[in-house]
Amino acid sequence: MQNLFSNYLQSISSKFSYEETSEMGYRTDFEILLKGIFESINVSRFDHDARAKQGNKPDFVVIHHDVPILYIE
Repeated sequence: MQNLFSNYLQSISSKFSYEETSEMGYRTDFEILLKGIFESINVSRFDHDARAKQGNKPDFVVIHHDVPILYIE
C-alpha cells in the first residue's frame, strides 16, 4: 500500500511543475490510486457512473455487490 501512495505522489509531483496541467491531468493518477485502495479491501467494482445524466456525473463510483456505496467527485 505504501508503494501505491509513493507512486501517486511521484507521478502528480512530476506533472505539477507544468503550468498547463489541469485537473484532468491528474485524473488517471487519482483513478489508479483509488482502484488500488478499494481493491485492497475487496470492493467488487470501481467505475464511472454510466447512468448519471450529463452535468450531474460524479467522477467515480464505488460499487459493492451491485450497490453503489460511494460517489467521488
